[in-house]
Amino acid sequence: MFAGCHADGPGLDWKGMSKTPFESFASGVENLSESCCVCLEDCEERIRQEPWTSVLIAGAIGYLLNFLPVGRMVGAFVRALLYLVKPALIVLGVLKLVSCFSECKSQKES
Repeated sequence: MFAGCHADGPGLDWKGMSKTPFESFASGVENLSESCCVCLEDCEERIRQEPWTSVLIAGAIGYLLNFLPVGRMVGAFVRALLYLVKPALIVLGVLKLVSCFSECKSQKES
């Protein structure tokens, strides 16, 4: 559909797979930013070429969003996240206790 919105878009670096995780994340964010800029430029150009089609599509999307229960969907998502916070905190607490006990044990042995 758009020239820059495909898997082999600009900025993809398959050769740099031996980077550290932070470098890989940073380059991935940079590549994503470049791809988004290309997609945005392509979208803007298409809107300039066919403004009435873009207005009709935007109106149709707005009309459909009016009928979707967006508030309930967001509320359900937030409730699900809140239900998952307690188990995640318990797991993180257990992991911290294990690391503290292993540090104490290694200090006592030395």
